[in-house]
Order: sequence, then C-alpha cells, then structure tokens
Amino acid sequence: MNRRFTFILILVIGLGMSLQSQNIFVLEKPGKRVIQYKPGQHIRIQVQSLDTLIKGKIWDISDSSIYIRDYEVFLKNIAAVYRERWGFSLLQKLSILAGAGYLVLTVFNGAISREETIVSNEALIISGSLIVGGVALTPLIKRKHKVKDGNWKVKILDFTDY
Repeated sequence: MNRRFTFILILVIGLGMSLQSQNIFVLEKPGKRVIQYKPGQHIRIQVQSLDTLIKGKIWDISDSSIYIRDYEVFLKNIAAVYRERWGFSLLQKLSILAGAGYLVLTVFNGAISREETIVSNEALIISGSLIVGGVALTPLIKRKHKVKDGNWKVKILDFTDY
C-alpha cells in the first residue's frame, strides 16, 4: 500500500512538472490559418534588421521575443518565417531513393545475368528521371510566409502562471 501511494505521488508530481505553462510563438493568417511553435521545435526566420536567415531550435520564448541558438529575435524585427512542407520533402526523398534504388537493382540484375550491357538505356532514363524529378522539387520544400509585407502576423501567446 505504501509503495503504491509513493508511486502515484511521484507520478502526479512528475506530470505536474511536465505540464507547466509556457509561451507559444504563433504565426497566423487572420481568419484562415494558425501555426504554433513551442520551445524545442526547429524554425527558420528572416530578420529584417540584419537581412539574414536565422535557423535552429527555439530555446525560449519571452513576452516580446524568441531565442534561437545564440540570437534573441524580437517580433518587430521578423520579416518572414519559413516553414517546411513535409509532403514535398517526403516526395523528394522517395523520388531520389526510388531512382537510385532502381538503378542499383538494374545494375545488380545485369551483373548477375551476365548481359552484354549491364545497364540499359531505358533503365538510365527511368532512374535519371526520378532523380532529376526529386531534385527539381527542392525549391518547393520551403514556403516563405511574409510578415512585414504579407498577410501573416506573428505574436506570442503568454500562458505563464502568476
């Protein structure tokens, strides 16, 4: 009985510590879309004053700024936020992997069957097309959400306890 009570007490205290309030960085298009970022997530931001890209893990979010690696980025200085499109990223990886895999299997099959040409022209065209198609998807992976000139807005939702 005593061990069970101690275990439940430790479990409740552990959950309470993990559920403590924190600030959330929000990128929103009013009336349409809301994207949330929490500490520990990766983000890529274009800063207007430095005209540079800052990318990395969010370490902390205060009431008017976010901390990425060694940089403190104020909300008023954010010009754009880049977001990765996971669908295009997955399609790119699968396409390149399929093209390379098809080429390797064709070469292996030609070597085993001891054909005159190890790789046929059709196999080169198919695998090359898959690889080039995957590389061509590279510009579509990142999407730029303009904050200063566009319709997107950034803000911080404060959930700290008082």
